[in-house]
Amino acid sequence: MPVPLAVCAALASLCSGVLVLAAWLWMTRPRTSIPGPPTLPLLGNATLFYKLPVLLDRLGDLKHRYGDIFRFYVGPKLVIVITEPEDVQRLLVTSKPRERDPYLGFMLSTIQGNGLLVNKGEVWKLHRKFVEPGFHNEELEKFMDTFNAEASFLCEKLAESNGTEIDLTVWLILTTLRTIHATVFSFKLENMEPDLKKQEELAAEIVDFTRAFSRMLYRPWTAISFFKWMTEDGRKLVRINAFTRSFAQKSISLVRRNLSNKNISARSLLTCLLPGNKLGVTATEKEILDEAITLSSTGTETTADTMGYMMTLLGLHPEWQERAQRELDDVFGTGGDYLRPVTTADFAQLPVLDAIVKETLRLFPTAPAAPYVVTEDIPLAGGRYVAPRGSTAMVAYYLLHRQPQLFPDPHKFDPSRFLEGGSATNRKPYSYVPFGVGPRKCVGGRYATLQIKTVLSTVLRRYHILPGSSRKDLEESVFSIALFPLTGYRVTFVPRDNIPSSSP
Repeated sequence: MPVPLAVCAALASLCSGVLVLAAWLWMTRPRTSIPGPPTLPLLGNATLFYKLPVLLDRLGDLKHRYGDIFRFYVGPKLVIVITEPEDVQRLLVTSKPRERDPYLGFMLSTIQGNGLLVNKGEVWKLHRKFVEPGFHNEELEKFMDTFNAEASFLCEKLAESNGTEIDLTVWLILTTLRTIHATVFSFKLENMEPDLKKQEELAAEIVDFTRAFSRMLYRPWTAISFFKWMTEDGRKLVRINAFTRSFAQKSISLVRRNLSNKNISARSLLTCLLPGNKLGVTATEKEILDEAITLSSTGTETTADTMGYMMTLLGLHPEWQERAQRELDDVFGTGGDYLRPVTTADFAQLPVLDAIVKETLRLFPTAPAAPYVVTEDIPLAGGRYVAPRGSTAMVAYYLLHRQPQLFPDPHKFDPSRFLEGGSATNRKPYSYVPFGVGPRKCVGGRYATLQIKTVLSTVLRRYHILPGSSRKDLEESVFSIALFPLTGYRVTFVPRDNIPSSSP
């Protein structure tokens, strides 16, 4: 038989085998009576997510059509979407940590390795034990100097805009990148890259890659090693992985040198993993590297995006911006220390600022949804339905936070919900969980909140924010690991005219 014919025969046999396997998986897929859209043989409802970009309202449309609990199939994979607090509690508030969906784990591992977001079982418990002490309140206090310094850095960048409309995205990413680098590795980004222009280029490259990754989530074959070089997004993944791992390795080496020379004055998050930690346990070199990349990558984009949504919303709602600025003026006074660094004690006197942050996270949570593996049949919706073993239960935080029975007029930006006497102060348990809930809730929620409040209180003392992006622009956000709007965060910063002249 000629070689070409032999190759064709082998390919035909392979395709036939794949089709047989796909048909078997489809016929044996998990079943449920939970309502959802009609399915296609083998594909299920995969076509719902074929057109890119997949926007935030894709799940909202399904909820509108099928109710507060609904399902869809991606091929034979059954995904059940949860939007009620009772079901969130039943799924996640357990003594045994719920495992993340393996597909999400695979995609995250392509950029972070096997860090805290990906690991499971005893490995996850050990890694959580490594990392968690670095996020205790007394440790986070030590990072306030860094939070203040990088908030001032952002204000310097805003001054360069000279009152013209800008897209905040790259500058916010650069600010959080500098902050996370200083707190994870305990030295400034300048130690690795002194050229500020190149730092900005790095931030722009991170933004570009996160956009590419949001497409790869719905085109998973582009993340498989054999196919990476065949698409531009796959090649971006290869480049960013090579850079981040090299950058992290160099940073870890510098941390070790500083530790041996006793040059680190403040405890960094990374020292939790290095030999000599208080836990008396030792991580491997790969574990240290993967966790360093996980900590730095997850703490960069999510925090930057929350600040972007928050500042854009304040531009669209000057009444709340003015309330926050009056509150800041009362706390920081009108003397020469008006622009002094923020302390954690100040935050106790800033309830309006706190409410603004909480309302932003309600409307645009850092992670719009989180999928988990169902390892046993779980009754949902008061026992009306069952999530069968082998399915995936997706907690849609974005939809949960916009339930009208939980938050009246749910799409309205109204921080008064979280002020004393507001409707959200006596909210139903598990109705507001911006950083997740249960054993696998985000370990860095407190860290992110302190950084966000520091940046906001620093910026609002110096600037008025004018709107550029509309609320419609913000709602046209991409449904990915973290939310981001298609058109960025377009705003204008105008210096306030009542800043005391004697302030530094």
